[in-house]
Amino acid sequence: MKKQLMTHMVYGYPNADESRKIFDVLDKYSKYIEVQFPFSDPLADWPVIEKANEIALKAGSTTKSAFEFVEDVCKTAKSKVLIMTYYNIAFNYWVEEFVKKAKVIWLSGFIILYIPFYEDDGEKWLKL
Repeated sequence: MKKQLMTHMVYGYPNADESRKIFDVLDKYSKYIEVQFPFSDPLADWPVIEKANEIALKAGSTTKSAFEFVEDVCKTAKSKVLIMTYYNIAFNYWVEEFVKKAKVIWLSGFIILYIPFYEDDGEKWLKL
């Protein structure tokens, strides 16, 4: 079976242990998996994803634990793993450190929402 799906999950929903189980199922059927880092004000998300973010944060999810999760799953994933998050998270983590950390874990890519136009020169992220 050729994997064609691009799937999405919120890290930490409903908790860290279940996130790993969810990832493992998605990995069987997906070509790409977006792992969303939970955010307290997910403006671009619909109510179901907003609620998943809220539950993940209440369960103790952090940027650090989300990176640890992604680092762990990237070691064995058959799918390409992407981080999906809001610019505020990358900014608070320090953008350069955020990108460098992603390179170390062999992440396949990013989906970063709400990058202010004055922060994106079109090449900055690729050079890091």
